[in-house]
Amino acid sequence: MNKYLLKCERTKTEALLLTIPVTSELFSYITPHESTIKEKENRLIDDLKVFRLEEALYCASIDLFMDKSNKEIEHIKTIPSEDFGNQSIHLIKKGINFNIPKQIVLLDGHHRFSVINKYFIKKENKVPIIFIDYKNIKVKDHYYSLAERESSFIDYLNQTLIITKDIEDYDISYFKNGKTSNYLIKGDRNLKARFSYRDEVIKKYRMNSSNPPNNKKDLDIVFFAAKTPGKEELLNGDVFPSKSTWVTPKFNPDLYKGDIF
Repeated sequence: MNKYLLKCERTKTEALLLTIPVTSELFSYITPHESTIKEKENRLIDDLKVFRLEEALYCASIDLFMDKSNKEIEHIKTIPSEDFGNQSIHLIKKGINFNIPKQIVLLDGHHRFSVINKYFIKKENKVPIIFIDYKNIKVKDHYYSLAERESSFIDYLNQTLIITKDIEDYDISYFKNGKTSNYLIKGDRNLKARFSYRDEVIKKYRMNSSNPPNNKKDLDIVFFAAKTPGKEELLNGDVFPSKSTWVTPKFNPDLYKGDIF
């Protein structure tokens, strides 16, 4: 596959899309920051026998450097996307010099990455990777919404948590009708306790993974999230529970897969 420059028009950020061998040293630098669910991995094994473009891994690297002075780019198209913001793709026509340090954080594609490492580490396999500079990402909570209306949900939160007005120091965030309520875990407020409580509530109320709330669109939806780890925590090499973070900007090569080769 050729190399491409991706641009998110909404955030004015850029990313590099290229394909690398799974046996390369560069691939070995990739470090996940979230755990995976075995059942979801099992469903991916057959799909990953052919690495499709829509299964690109999304990674961030500290001080990612691309030497733009020594390349030509050709604009292919710009695709409007409500979820990802207008995205443009550019073919890199000349060689590009880029430097990726040894620390690469996997932002999205943890289940694909795990399956690749377990079943597809062979010389002939190559994987599409989207690289973005770490300083350009934002990390937010990954929210969950109720599958059905549950009048007891608020009562349960009030009984098991402590409400706080501190918008900086909280463990749980609840959003409804444009209003956000923040809560604290009772007792030890460590990371394990925070996400254990989250998982307990998700199971109890049959909650579904969801985007962060949008005040204009989600006025009647109830959300729930544990406070996300920050950017610096991602660099420590810790592995957080599945669906802990919502990272932006998003780049989705599936939008223009018919124009990439």
